[in-house]
Amino acid sequence: MSEKRKGVDSGKWKGKKRSLESRMKMSAAKKGKPMRSLRKLSDEQVREIRATIGYRQIAEFARRYGVGESTIRRVRDGEYYKVLQ
Repeated sequence: MSEKRKGVDSGKWKGKKRSLESRMKMSAAKKGKPMRSLRKLSDEQVREIRATIGYRQIAEFARRYGVGESTIRRVRDGEYYKVLQ
């Protein structure tokens, strides 16, 4: 049986060391808090999409903002950016 399985600590921790910023982001993500720094669309853009979107305009908005069509659909349907509803 290996030393690890016996419960003997070798004194060397072999995990990844993460910065404080990374740990805070992961903690917030686990709690379901929105990460504004990771968002691709501004609050203003989301409001514009919701106010003017039609089914034929999805591709146009996606190209304009540099995101996928599914992102625009999810914004329109309220799956993304729920905080702004």
